[in-house]
Amino acid sequence: MNNVSIVIENDVFVTSYTENISTAFHIEIDGKAFPNDTWTDFSYPALELWKNELIKHESISNVSFTLYFFDGPFHLEVFKDSHMSLKIDCIDRRGSDTVVFTAKIGYYDFLQQVYTAMKALSKIIYDNSLHEKGFTSNYNKTLSSIKEVKTVLNKK
Repeated sequence: MNNVSIVIENDVFVTSYTENISTAFHIEIDGKAFPNDTWTDFSYPALELWKNELIKHESISNVSFTLYFFDGPFHLEVFKDSHMSLKIDCIDRRGSDTVVFTAKIGYYDFLQQVYTAMKALSKIIYDNSLHEKGFTSNYNKTLSSIKEVKTVLNKK
């Protein structure tokens, strides 16, 4: 198994014409960053979509699904086996699909990383007073998703 984490940093970018919240956001596998350690993306809604895909596939074995970064040519191709293990290929679609890194991690371990990232994002939203400045809906959805993921993690 690899050491995998989802990194969210308190570099927030928002615009008045979208409800998306952009932060420095990447996957770290054994100390290597994907897409890279300065990647900025729409952490909300990307984490929300990742959470939905993971929970949707919790009880399904031998299944493949995709977790997209919201911006750019990057995504994660995920295979979940019958032992609740994930094989995650980090894909760069510039030109042809290239596997940059491959990670193996337990399903619940990766879901825990999504949970931790969502908690970090909610704190960033709150600390930057965005929950009061037109992003109340995103903040509330993130809090609701945190509870949803916690429920799944607690039943494992």
